[in-house]
Amino acid sequence: MAVLLPSVYKDGTATVAANGVAVTGQGTMWLNTVLPGDFFGTHKGSPNRILAVNSNTSLTLAYPWLGGAQATAAYEIMYQSDTARMQETARQLLEKLSSGNVDAFAELIGAADRIPTFTGPGAMDLLVTGAKGRQILASADLIATLAMLGPAGGYAPQPQSAGVGMVNGDFNNLIYPGDYTIASAYTNGVTSAASTSYSGFLEVRVRTGVGMWQTFTSGQVSWERYSATSDGSSWTAWQVVDSYTVGTVSRNTAGEPTGAIIERGSNANGEYVRYADGTQICWAPAGSGSLTSGATDGPAGPLFIGPTKTWTLPIAFSNASTAIGMVTNPRSSNRWGTCIGISASTANFRIFSTVTSASDLAFDAFAIGRWFV
Repeated sequence: MAVLLPSVYKDGTATVAANGVAVTGQGTMWLNTVLPGDFFGTHKGSPNRILAVNSNTSLTLAYPWLGGAQATAAYEIMYQSDTARMQETARQLLEKLSSGNVDAFAELIGAADRIPTFTGPGAMDLLVTGAKGRQILASADLIATLAMLGPAGGYAPQPQSAGVGMVNGDFNNLIYPGDYTIASAYTNGVTSAASTSYSGFLEVRVRTGVGMWQTFTSGQVSWERYSATSDGSSWTAWQVVDSYTVGTVSRNTAGEPTGAIIERGSNANGEYVRYADGTQICWAPAGSGSLTSGATDGPAGPLFIGPTKTWTLPIAFSNASTAIGMVTNPRSSNRWGTCIGISASTANFRIFSTVTSASDLAFDAFAIGRWFV
């Protein structure tokens, strides 16, 4: 005997408001029993297509309920045939495909390093990413992505490895904005125009149509130069723009500072300070470097004079022509001194007095000049 499958579902009760689309079940098992497309309301002669089955006790109707409000009342849901379901599903799918997007995609001819992209409704084209774009898309994480960006971020590459058409060897040719590692011989660098080995970090900044800046940093010292044109055709000289304040001062062969701003030191001969601009000052407090007057008992006209005293400078000047020396604080109101000769590394002094004296008094000495010319 044939078994007839039920054509309706009516277990439990249902509540629905007049003109409402939400149906709430009591004692119902709608989930996996009722499907979207089935009809609620055949018990009232007002079938309404079910839009969604939300749970065992919740339905959403496709249209407002016209059968009048009912609360925990008997109801009936009529099943729709599988054939009808398939037809409706196919219709909905075809409706979605009628936008032209599928046809537009089918017309594209794939190639390496290409990404489909919409150019309008139902219109597509291929975006050329290039090898660099493919590498960025394939990056595993943010750090890997930044590393792929080259001069725009991540680890700074050498110019010839940045993928922007530059080559190593000449600072004048590094005009693409970005950050770069410098680790080979270059011309037109901070030392001179000749090829010199550099190790450091270069930042290139460009303002459209106005100018270009290069900042090179090596160790704790930074240099900068500027071109009034955005193509780097009129560079100024390199200038130190950042350096540690106190340390060892130094200069390159072109006379440009390469070290600290101020150098301070002392030894048995006295104390000194050097500045990055080449200025040097030496001084000897009383007793340093055996700076004592000796007896001022040698006649010198109406005055008296002591022996020549030589001060070995705590640090040498570049040459004698840059330095001058003087005596300060001769420890007596009757005495004064003068420098009678100075070389790069020594200075000679004599003490004068208005009275004869056998006292050997200390005096202070001072010298100023240049450590670099």
